[in-house]
Amino acid sequence: MRALGIILALALAGCGGGGGGDASSPSPTPDNGAENGWLSFAWSQNNYTVVNGGSATLSLTATSSRTIAEQLNARVEVTPDFDGRVAVTAMSDLQYRATLQTSPKAALGKHSGQLTVYLCKDAPEVCAQPYPGSPWKVPYQFEVVAAPAPKPLSALPGATAWPNATGDLGANKYLSTTADLKPSNFTLRWNKSFAPTVPPFVTAQGKLFTGGGTLAAYNEHDGSAAWTSTVSGYTPAIANGKVLISDNRGLFTVDPASGSLQQTLSGVASSSLVTDGTSLYAGTGQRWNLTTNSPVWTSDHSEVVNFFTPGFSQNYIYTLSITSETVKAYSTTTGNLVASIPVTWRASGAARLFNLTALGDDQVILSHYNSGWSALSAFSVQGNKKLWSVSAGFRSAPVIADNTAYVVNAPGNDFGPPSLEARSTATGELLWSTQLPDGTLSPSDGIVYNIAIVGNWVFVSSNRTSGGSTYAVSRQNHAQAWSHPLAGNLSASANGLLYIATPAGQLSAINLQ
Repeated sequence: MRALGIILALALAGCGGGGGGDASSPSPTPDNGAENGWLSFAWSQNNYTVVNGGSATLSLTATSSRTIAEQLNARVEVTPDFDGRVAVTAMSDLQYRATLQTSPKAALGKHSGQLTVYLCKDAPEVCAQPYPGSPWKVPYQFEVVAAPAPKPLSALPGATAWPNATGDLGANKYLSTTADLKPSNFTLRWNKSFAPTVPPFVTAQGKLFTGGGTLAAYNEHDGSAAWTSTVSGYTPAIANGKVLISDNRGLFTVDPASGSLQQTLSGVASSSLVTDGTSLYAGTGQRWNLTTNSPVWTSDHSEVVNFFTPGFSQNYIYTLSITSETVKAYSTTTGNLVASIPVTWRASGAARLFNLTALGDDQVILSHYNSGWSALSAFSVQGNKKLWSVSAGFRSAPVIADNTAYVVNAPGNDFGPPSLEARSTATGELLWSTQLPDGTLSPSDGIVYNIAIVGNWVFVSSNRTSGGSTYAVSRQNHAQAWSHPLAGNLSASANGLLYIATPAGQLSAINLQ
């Protein structure tokens, strides 16, 4: 069987299925009769539990006992128990996996019914020429339970809060912890809606601080409002136990507990604040000492590059020059140029966000993304040379943990299904990969992924406005062990929360412990 799911049409059945009441567990392989028994279905588990107001991902595997030479199209009819999103992934020529999302409007209680799967020789929406044996009836069952009261927040052992909305000093979203996190504890804590998008935010002292306008704080415990400040600005940061935010008037220092304005510094006006906790960088052209509240140096060495985010480490600032096609390193002590390394490929024409991610104080990894081609390249500052480069269909900036770079790739030069890849930061060599249960990609679709790592779990999400999910993949056995039916920008809190900020303006907090 070669074409099941190549074209997938969805239909919400107007009747049948759904509803409460007791229901027996569905048979893993329903009896559809001898004529269509060659195609069997099995759920990944027999009993699914959904928290009220949330949604769960149900995984269904279809296995064929025969090979079909002709192309077929599939249609899956779902009941109102589901939200209509179905993604089909080819596991082999004879096996496919479909993932479905339960409706967040499903009422408390047990839900059961049947999905109807059609295989069609013609357009699946019409299916005037069904393949012999079609359709198949696939029973399902899940239960919606009341959301438990939020557990008290507790710090992740060994974790240090990110001072910047983009992660640590190097914009690397890796939260190291000694905690043994279990997917069974990954549960929805709360949802909050912002309009029209979730503003940039950072977390500290049990609160979430948002910018992109008026500075405001929300309690991590339940998402409730804590305070709204009298100041406004772009992207907040945390340093010396204070909240920092700036606009064209200067830099504001705000008390995180009360939201009261403590200090205003003129001369700092940047939409891009980066801090290591004691020093502040306004873009790449200025460093401030936050103890003396005075500039350490000011330099005009920045070059505007569309979609590009510079990198930082304790000793260097890393930028990309389109004019000279070089990676440049500047001293954080003096602001002076230390190294200029040719990229050896044309560093222009970027069509997606890309960045420089520091690995200590010598190596930096440049991600560069365009429609139809992408590259990861590593450079040595002390050696003043490029170490390695890999071209592929990369769809995310890398996140580095323990000398391994994690990145999403669409093998086939930006075509095909996405996979999470782990690559050696020393050589760029592929160590392992795990295919994500998302649909296939094409260069023009505009879909990009982002990654956050907490302990031994790699969380992967995308900017899909519909049909997307967030996945957790183990760094130990490389298996996907958890998913949540929302996709967006990822962040993590030292209090053991994963945040998913969707393109539609919803922020979800996920318990990790």
